[in-house]
Amino acid sequence: MPSVHTSEKTYQNALTLIKALAVPFQEINIDVEVEEQLKMIAHDNKTDVTYENVQARIRTQTLMNLANKHHGIVLGTGNLSEIALGFMTYNADQMSMYAINAGLPKTMVQRHLKEYLSYYPHLYDVVVSILQTPISPELKDNQYSEEIVGSYLINDFLIYRHLVCGDSEKRLIFLLKEAFSYENKAAESFVKSFLKRFKTAQFKRQVIPDGPQVTELSLSARNHFKMASDSE
Repeated sequence: MPSVHTSEKTYQNALTLIKALAVPFQEINIDVEVEEQLKMIAHDNKTDVTYENVQARIRTQTLMNLANKHHGIVLGTGNLSEIALGFMTYNADQMSMYAINAGLPKTMVQRHLKEYLSYYPHLYDVVVSILQTPISPELKDNQYSEEIVGSYLINDFLIYRHLVCGDSEKRLIFLLKEAFSYENKAAESFVKSFLKRFKTAQFKRQVIPDGPQVTELSLSARNHFKMASDSE
């Protein structure tokens, strides 16, 4: 479901991966429907979060309707890292019939994809190209996820240390300085940003679909992690 902000590289990577997997596909450009929705709500700011979320929600609505049409289900794309940081659009990529990646941190997905390539050599080039592409939701031009939420490697480290090991804010700051050679001010800023994102995103996690628990950590409100949405 490309849009005007879909880069040529990600578009071609998607087509190459589809062909390499030999699966059927359908291409639906969302630009016209996005324009119609913006017109309907009298919104003309194509740089704000409303503009971004309209795109994400139209994609999810389209997937849901196609799933009904073909008697299938929508598998969620969001991983544990994005769920922890709240880096997902409510009732868009936050929603699906089954959150299949919800138990997998982004860095774990990246690492294991590289390991599996030895078993699927016909996918090597395209998967490497995908892994080397800067992570982006592509809802605006020149938009990069790690410029918004920070390094996923460090975020996944903090997720583990805070939620599995129970480390406090003070200890997280200390660990960032020791493990990643951060200056005190930078470490403090990163940790505070992480904790704020984590705490304020609980309302999205409360209603996320079922998903598997793969490691010792799950953020499912039904089988593991409990926290009030209005705790902040």
